[in-house]
Amino acid sequence: MDETPVWIEMPGKSTLEHSGVNQVSVSSTGHEKKRYTVVLTALADGTKLPVLVLLPGVRPLPANKVPPGVIVHMCGTNKSWASAATTKVWFRRVWCREPSNKRLLVWDTFRGHTTEEIKQYAKEEMNTDMIYIPGGCTSKLQPADVSWNRPFKMYLQESYDEWVYSGAKTYTPKGNMRAPEVTMLLKWIKNAWQEISPSIIIKSFKKTGISSALDGTDDHLLGYESDDEDPFENCLLENGTEPPVAISSSIDGAQLSEDSDSDKLSDFSDTDDYFDPDSPGH
Repeated sequence: MDETPVWIEMPGKSTLEHSGVNQVSVSSTGHEKKRYTVVLTALADGTKLPVLVLLPGVRPLPANKVPPGVIVHMCGTNKSWASAATTKVWFRRVWCREPSNKRLLVWDTFRGHTTEEIKQYAKEEMNTDMIYIPGGCTSKLQPADVSWNRPFKMYLQESYDEWVYSGAKTYTPKGNMRAPEVTMLLKWIKNAWQEISPSIIIKSFKKTGISSALDGTDDHLLGYESDDEDPFENCLLENGTEPPVAISSSIDGAQLSEDSDSDKLSDFSDTDDYFDPDSPGH
């Protein structure tokens, strides 16, 4: 399980233009700094659980605007960051809808995971034991950071690029291109998660040392990082296609909120209990 920020606007870092020009235009809706939170969850056997998307606002989206396999939680006015409260939502709606069998949950030390309330809730109500990945170690020991997040965001980038250059768009009275609607973003999220194959999920756990092979037969898979070293096939070329353009993940700034139209997102203010993508463990 991992919370990861996703930006509404995903312009590429490069473009083509004639040599010598003084100004280069890039297609954009002006929402480069607006983001929301996606929670990806999978099991060591390759099973992918529904995606939880945290959106600002109070008014729920109509059921027909949320694609199957995606769960939307409205975080309240001016909020879409993860917190201890949204962690409990994730437990109920994604992790343990019917918590009959005891489970082991491996996740990072984001403060929304480590409160005494969450520890007690997981153990007593969700029948779950937990192991925490130390801060600064998720790039080596967390399956999502090692193998899921990058291709997931690349596939999102591919959908965004296709929409910018050939998709149906709407414009303001002044002629400015509007940001993609929430329903379209949710569809991109669903499709991107579907592109991550079960074999990639299984390999990600073994690469980070999370294995049920007590005889040590998977130990040699721990710690492989580069494509040259990796004994597995390049996950981005698994289907015989070139990887899409990489998403920019270095944008700082405003969060998302809901304006008068529930299908549009805009800036929102800070909160004290939130998911910070730049904090240790993320």
